[in-house]
Amino acid sequence: LKYAQRQYVFEDRTVVLRTIRRALQGKPVPPLRPQIDPVSRLTEVTLPVVCGLLGEVSKMYMRELGEGVAVSKEASKEIQKLIGEIQTGNYLLPEGMSFVLASHGKHQRRHYIGCACLRPYVPDDKAPKVKERELELCYLFVLEAFRNLKVAPHLLHGAHQEAQKQHYDRLIFEALPQYFEGLLYLQECGFELLHDRKGKHGRLLLEYPMAKPLPAPKDEDPEEDQEE
Repeated sequence: LKYAQRQYVFEDRTVVLRTIRRALQGKPVPPLRPQIDPVSRLTEVTLPVVCGLLGEVSKMYMRELGEGVAVSKEASKEIQKLIGEIQTGNYLLPEGMSFVLASHGKHQRRHYIGCACLRPYVPDDKAPKVKERELELCYLFVLEAFRNLKVAPHLLHGAHQEAQKQHYDRLIFEALPQYFEGLLYLQECGFELLHDRKGKHGRLLLEYPMAKPLPAPKDEDPEEDQEE
């Protein structure tokens, strides 16, 4: 187990037993059931968490797309600008923005492992006018050690619930064409690629209409909850 995974596994006797059983069967660590919290105002705890996770997103783009590539520099610049706005906002997020945070931990010790940023979508000036209210899902991110534990579906479900609460018509995601992994993952989750619209800087646009249900993530092996 990686260090971060050990935090998750060894905090609960049931998860320890499930992990041992799966290891004997040649299976990976059991999926994590994170706590999902919507955050519309930052605190002394969540401010460094949000800025830290956004910083990791910037590093990921640089690492996976290349530091010298224009698109990674552009994405990193946008993230650093957002971090600056958050840090100087006196715990206030930019208007209309919120975060969905994923964490785990018992006994009031939270370990934050992922986030999704939500903000009203503002299309490019050259884009066609859209009457529907659109909420942008951006910077969907899970720490590397937890990426095989199916945390992202919980973040997506939390983002969908927030969009419903705020009466948006659809979720919008601007995808970097060079980042195929993220693009394919969202399509597998039900997001549809828009062929008649482009995002800012020519990015690809994906949408998830609110009229389309997004089921809550289910346990893969519910029978493993029963101790032998």
